Amino acid sequence: MSRLVCVAPNPAIDRIYDVTALTPGAIHRPLRATAVAGGKGLNVARAARHLGADVVAVTLLRGHAGRWIADELSRAGLPFRAAWAPGETRTCISIHDPGIDGLTEIYDSGEPVPPAGWVDLERLAAEATAGAELLTVSGGIPPGVDPGAFGGLCAIGRSRGARVLLDVYGPGLVHALPERPWLVKLNAGEAAAVLDRAVDDEASALEAGHELRQRGAGVVIVTRGRAGAVVVTGDGTWRIGEPPAEGRYAVGSGDAFLAGLAVGLLEGGSLLDTVRLGAGAGVANAQTPGQGELDPSAARAFAATIPVEPLSPPR
Repeated sequence: MSRLVCVAPNPAIDRIYDVTALTPGAIHRPLRATAVAGGKGLNVARAARHLGADVVAVTLLRGHAGRWIADELSRAGLPFRAAWAPGETRTCISIHDPGIDGLTEIYDSGEPVPPAGWVDLERLAAEATAGAELLTVSGGIPPGVDPGAFGGLCAIGRSRGARVLLDVYGPGLVHALPERPWLVKLNAGEAAAVLDRAVDDEASALEAGHELRQRGAGVVIVTRGRAGAVVVTGDGTWRIGEPPAEGRYAVGSGDAFLAGLAVGLLEGGSLLDTVRLGAGAGVANAQTPGQGELDPSAARAFAATIPVEPLSPPR
């Protein structure tokens, strides 16, 4: 029985290529290629494992790529339970050009999931969450799955007595909020899409957090990239300061952030201490190619330097 269960509903082989320069229409021979068993939920589980958590991943695998992911998880010693379905697991590609700010990313949406595959995933999630303290759900609703599916996973977590931490977006988030997740973490762009308005500064991020709480979330964290993040709870709001360092491999940093939050909660830290660990894990992730691959000592060192400032009392 694991204390943390990470659901990965739409996994992928995540590949990062380092190139000298990205030129449209040209052939590129990477200086370095990195591949991990990824998708947001598996990235969370891997980062949490590096940070010392007792974790199990629950995922939906298909085809040759799914078998590769299963082999990689086993090789890394990351416990997992997989529902298997017909079709093929997707592959996502990120390209790092040192002359371009950020990564060029190509994300496959994946093939539609047959109903029986999702039923098996829910069954495994329910079995794994029995006795667990935390359940994380990450990513978007896979093609072919009902938009209310993440709400069902929230209900499973609550019925097992686990706190549910969501890092989801779009219709999946909209339909999950009425199930009262304990925490919702999302970036400013995802908040804007859900609320259908701009979330482009600290004030609008705070307003977004308040509205998401009104819709059902307990705690809301809106990340703002290099501008840090805001935390909105029933006890007040806080600003999380700018990250103390940048890195070349930011993809997966949001997943590492959620992993740090989960590990901090399992360690019994205060909410703000857990947010610091989440932010530190996000920075550490950006230093190394491979989503969720981080140095735990670096994550905790970064966390110790991240400023947290109260903004307002409860509303």
